[in-house]
Order: sequence, then structure tokens, then C-alpha cells
Amino acid sequence: MLLRTPNFYTKFHCKADKCTDTCCIGWEIDIDEASQAKYRNINGDFGKKMKSSIKDGHFILNENDICPFLNKCGLCEIYLHLGEDALCDICREHPRFVEVYGDVKEQGIGLCCEEGVRLLLEESVTTKNAAQENERKAPIIQFTEREIDDIPDELPDGAREARDQIFAERENMLRILEQRAIPLSKRLQMLLEYAVQVSGIDEENFSDSAAESAKIYHSWIEILGKGESFGPAWDKAYKSITENGRFAPNISENTHRNSLFSDDDGARIVAYTLFRYYAKSLFDGDSLGKVQFTIFFWIVLREFGQELAGISKNKTPVADTKNKFIDPRIAAVKLLSKQVEYSDEVMDLLADAFAGDKAFSVESILLLLQEK
Repeated sequence: MLLRTPNFYTKFHCKADKCTDTCCIGWEIDIDEASQAKYRNINGDFGKKMKSSIKDGHFILNENDICPFLNKCGLCEIYLHLGEDALCDICREHPRFVEVYGDVKEQGIGLCCEEGVRLLLEESVTTKNAAQENERKAPIIQFTEREIDDIPDELPDGAREARDQIFAERENMLRILEQRAIPLSKRLQMLLEYAVQVSGIDEENFSDSAAESAKIYHSWIEILGKGESFGPAWDKAYKSITENGRFAPNISENTHRNSLFSDDDGARIVAYTLFRYYAKSLFDGDSLGKVQFTIFFWIVLREFGQELAGISKNKTPVADTKNKFIDPRIAAVKLLSKQVEYSDEVMDLLADAFAGDKAFSVESILLLLQEK
């Protein structure tokens, strides 16, 4: 089987107590059956704590939604007492994601993780051209491929050809993003137009007009508010967006604010979300919806990055309760990813909206891209 990962994948290591965040708060932690069996056989006081902290196949979180094994130093007691091999599957693998397409496996680091976002955004953007002795831009995103011994999944008849076509389309999209001489907004228009072309959807199914931009932003942020809140950080950001964001009553429809992100940041984020989601259209046939989502995700970051990062009106840097500071770009991506990508409810709402809501249509997305 072929394993494909972004080239920074092997550089990833959990920052543990050095992270400004933790995966041990706010998430329901399911325990696989093999780990449950292992935990039942642990003796002593720690074994008693383990048995009393598990119910219905998951750890019992305390009243603040904190895992019972997260200590005051921000470290996992299971890891400290029993070692890494004792971690249940989700604790050992998160925030990694895996998708298998027959004899091709793709893995990456979810953008809910600040270290994963840092690696994506801080990959070297220049390489040395020894022949010309000058610097040139590196690829927006690079991948590493190697053979592994995993057993491939079976693909139905004809699915292998469809998969290879999807991979080829994704590669063409990444080439569009590589064209740095063209402003990112224009590249994304080209990307979306290409996605329409290869989607197989009859052009008669597309409307001739877009919603007004203020109404588009209102609908976009409104749908994000329909999902269950990830927590206080999201509540604060969402309140700030509704009060100070582009569709607030006292904000001009044509007002543009400085974005936290460069064009290269945006191209990397779009490329990475394409890597994670586009090939999944092999299973649901919704290739265009995947592209609409990647651009939606980027435009929300572009327009509301400061609110998502928790930056106040006086430009106060982002800090958490531990007084650790974090790059606001990382804070913004991480929070949006948690609230959107890790909510089945929000992802389902968005999928339906891309298919049938005028404010989320191809035309509406193109309108917002043309504003920049």
C-alpha cells in the first residue's frame, strides 16, 4: 500500500504541557475495546482510579469537561504511569486523520491542533536555487510517499479509475494554487471554476446571480452559530464576529479590514483542506461541495481572523490562562477547525447549504472572491 502524507507529518510531536491548549478538555474521549480490556487488568490505586473513571466506553469528564487523567501540569497520568502504549487509540492517534482509498492511504494532522497549524504555516517558503544563486518560492505544499505493509481496502469495480481521476483533479487544483504571480483571490476563482468544470453538474443547475455580500456573510456566520459551541473561546469569538464583523449593522458592506494572513498562508490552508477532503468525493460524489468548503473555510479566516484569534480592539496579543502566547494566525485556524471540522452537525449543515442555499452557491463564493 502507498502511504501519502504532507512532508511535515513526521516532524509532528505533541507539545504536551508546552501547548497553550489541550486535547484533554472539551472532547468526549471514547475508549476502544482493546484498551478497555487492558485497563480492567490494572491493579493498585491507579487501577482503581481507572475503573472508576470509565463508563459506557468513555472516560468520565469532570464538571469542567476535563479528562480525569489530566494532571495539574497538563500531562496525562496514564502516559506517566503506564507509558505511551497504554493510551487508547483516540488519545494515541489524535489529532491525526487517516483516509484509505483502496491501496492508497493518506494521513495528516488536523488543524484543530496548534502544532499542526504551525507546521503547515511555517514550512519554509523559499528554497535555494544553486544554479542561479537566488531564492525561489517552494511549492505551496509537498507530500512524501512510501510503501507500507498495510492491507488495502477493496474498491468496487470501476472505483480505482474514478479514484485516480479524483487524485489527478486535486493535483491540477494544487497547480493552480502554485501560480503565485496571480493574486490568491483570482487563483481561488480559477480553482472554483475548474471544480465546476470537472464536477459533471449541468451548468443549467447554477443560478445566474449571487446573494448580496452582506447577506452572504450573515448567512455564513449564522450557520456557524447553529452548531453546538465548542466552548468559551468560540462563544467569545462568535459574539465578537456578530458585533464587529462584516455583517454587523454598523459596518459598511464594503468595509475591508487587514487580514492576519498572507496569500501564501491562504494558499497553504486551501491546499491542505483540499488534501484532506477532496478525495472523499470518491465516496459521496460531491467533489464541488468539497471545493466550496475549502474556500468557505479560507474566506471565514480571511474576514474574521482577528475575532477568531481573540484579538481585542487595541490589538492585544492572544494569551491563554497559562499566560502563554500563540501566533494569532494559529489561534484563528485552530478555533475555526475545532468548531467546524470536528462538528458533524456543522459539517452536515454546510454540505446541505453548498448544495441548495443561494448564499453558499458558487456564484456567491465567486462574488466574495472578486471583492479582494
